[in-house]
Amino acid sequence: MSAPAVEQLLAQLYTDAAIRRRFIANPREVARLGGLDAAEAQAMAAIDLADLRLAARSYAHKRAGRSRGKGLLAWMTRRLAPRQVPEL
Repeated sequence: MSAPAVEQLLAQLYTDAAIRRRFIANPREVARLGGLDAAEAQAMAAIDLADLRLAARSYAHKRAGRSRGKGLLAWMTRRLAPRQVPEL
């Protein structure tokens, strides 16, 4: 398998709901359009769709958490940021 093409397609399937819907409807066609050869497209067509949906939800949840500024780095940034002192 062409690892970069497979990884790119998987990343798109995890992050792009429209591509994921198209893949679920016609996996071989989407895989071929993604640059995979016939054997790779056949292998991608055998992917477990429940696992695909679960992974996509998991990544979406993680991305949403990052955008809200959660996590250790965000907490440290808030805690260590210079405090503004009100003028008297």
